[in-house]
Amino acid sequence: MIYGFFYILCMSFSSVLLEKAGLNFSPALTLVFGSLLALLYFNLINIKKLKQTYLACWHHKKETLLINCSVFIMWLATVYGIVYAGAAVFVFVFFATMGLTARLIEYMQQHKKRLLFSITTIIILLVIMVVFHVQPPLATSKLKGISLGLLGGVVAYYYLRLSGQFMKKTEMRATQVLAIRFYFAVIFGYFFIPAEAISDLTPANIGFIFVIICLNLIIPLYFMQKAVGKAGSELTAILISCTPLMTAVMEILVLQKVPHLDFLIYFIYVLVVSIPFIKKSRSRQQ
Repeated sequence: MIYGFFYILCMSFSSVLLEKAGLNFSPALTLVFGSLLALLYFNLINIKKLKQTYLACWHHKKETLLINCSVFIMWLATVYGIVYAGAAVFVFVFFATMGLTARLIEYMQQHKKRLLFSITTIIILLVIMVVFHVQPPLATSKLKGISLGLLGGVVAYYYLRLSGQFMKKTEMRATQVLAIRFYFAVIFGYFFIPAEAISDLTPANIGFIFVIICLNLIIPLYFMQKAVGKAGSELTAILISCTPLMTAVMEILVLQKVPHLDFLIYFIYVLVVSIPFIKKSRSRQQ
């Protein structure tokens, strides 16, 4: 359980750092240089398996391109969405949309009525979030951020399914997939960097981006694997649903934002995610 908590801590803190970084320099710089650092790191730790990794990519070109494309869209949505909407709002919309997409697809495939409650509740929470936040004078900015959160959540679900299938086909480990997924983010993200933003790239900013990447990608991956191994996938899923709530707390501590109705929405979301697992565990005990 402690590993799940550390995962939430890293993700929420790094999201707030992304918001702070976006206020100081172009989010595209974070996208490109963060992706480049992640690309170098995951290739280095898989250096003995690079031949196997890239041969598998060559034999599965379509999946490799789709993985890179989806990661580029996810990262682009994240670095800009967090700046536009704020870290906690974006993280909630992102996670809620990803969960909603999974439930909608499961319902369409299996027609389980028990899913209707969580689907309806998540939709209502998302609508409340839009109505509450898309208000003058920041209506346009918030709407952009929430829209990017919706896009990022849908693409994230697609990426999880695609990468899972890719790993089964190629017999790759998770870190090997991470080694090949950032190329589009580096190449195409470059074109989003304003010409004047290059001057913002100081050693301090590069160091700041490095910290964000460690907290957002490298360290959470370790904690996620440990959490699933120790606590199981179901309990880990419940813990991860607390990420928006923790992100809101981090915004108060780091950015001095004032708490509001969002806390109630995040708490209800945790309950919606938790209830099915609680019912399942009770039925097993009986």
